[in-house]
Amino acid sequence: MKANYPSLRRSLLVNGMIPSLVILLLGGLLFAQVLRVRDEASLVAHTISVQRHANHVHSLLAGAESDLRGFLITGNPSFRQSHLNLNLKIQQELQSLERLVHDNPSQVRAVRDIEAMWPNWERNAAREIRAWEAGDLQFREYVMGPHGAPLMQQMQRVLGEFIDREGVLLESRQAALWRTSQLSGVAGAGGLTLAIAFFALFSFRQFRLLDRYYRGNIQTLEQQKTQMMSLMGSLEEAKATLEVRVAERTHELELANEALGRLAALDGLTGIPNRRSFDDLLQREWLLARRNATWLSCILVDIDHFKAYNDTYGHQAGDDCLITVAKALQACSSRPGDLVARYGGEEFGILLPDTDAAGACDLAERMRREIERLALPHAGSSVGPILTLSLGVATLDTSEASPEDLLRAADEALYEAKHHGRNRVRSAQAVAVEQA
Repeated sequence: MKANYPSLRRSLLVNGMIPSLVILLLGGLLFAQVLRVRDEASLVAHTISVQRHANHVHSLLAGAESDLRGFLITGNPSFRQSHLNLNLKIQQELQSLERLVHDNPSQVRAVRDIEAMWPNWERNAAREIRAWEAGDLQFREYVMGPHGAPLMQQMQRVLGEFIDREGVLLESRQAALWRTSQLSGVAGAGGLTLAIAFFALFSFRQFRLLDRYYRGNIQTLEQQKTQMMSLMGSLEEAKATLEVRVAERTHELELANEALGRLAALDGLTGIPNRRSFDDLLQREWLLARRNATWLSCILVDIDHFKAYNDTYGHQAGDDCLITVAKALQACSSRPGDLVARYGGEEFGILLPDTDAAGACDLAERMRREIERLALPHAGSSVGPILTLSLGVATLDTSEASPEDLLRAADEALYEAKHHGRNRVRSAQAVAVEQA
């Protein structure tokens, strides 16, 4: 029997080394897959951070413009201070955003484009503030000039495209993370199965060999087999837990993206669509009306003497007033296709697809009467003791004009309504006839 010891030792060495090497190799592969999952998860987290920063910059841009308009309209110094604070913060956030996307040349260019446009808008805003302080209350250069609102819209458009590209990148990285996780699960299951197969094969050979020489080792081999089966079950449970967590995280990210999209389209105070939603719908409805040769009408609404209302009752009451007016305007506009949006400050914009001038004027008059019916006290108004509205209505031929012409006509009609005493509805067509 001693003569068989060298052969037995060699057999035992071979039977022990081969499964160990296979398991070591599979363990290395599984560890590499775990590192890949970690890297993919890190990319997803980085993309989410970039999106969060971009959305924050977007809201800061809107806030800076809103505060500037608030100061130019109301003269409240708190609006100006808030505007200046936001200007400083926007520059810092743009630099931070550029550092986050330093490895993406197209996104870096987009951020630098905004950084290049921002000083022009900031200088124009400072010029309009100085003009206001000098007593010049006409802000047409800010609203229509190349360095005013159109430049802000361009910055917001570039930032919106930036956010959309990050959303596409996030989806692709989430898909890559999902694929990598699935591959890790498959590799883990396959590796465990292969390891168990190798171990079972060589264990069986070793069992026969040891059984031939040492029948007393059967119990040890069975214990090893039981331990490996237990390990396989533990790893399967870990894999199932990981898949559930990845699925839950993916669902949470999808819900967060949907919530961010809804928040970006709504006004934070009144809860109705904001100026961005109004502009987007105007472009779509304009193209649709032009293609179908239908009417498209617009109503611009302004709360009469709203600055005096704020001065008399306070800004909290002013906010409550804006919310009440927004709800009343929405209640009057009952068609699903109509849009009531906060246009800016105390102004509201209403888009009326497939509505002619007479129908738009009727709706505007109903809105005016509804606010009168509410009888909200307004001691600071020169019109009367209650809150009133001035409304400008425009309906133009979409084949010959542009969306900007429609807004310009509605704004001119609103100016005429204010000029002729407020608390009234004026249509662009009527104004054109009077001027002729």
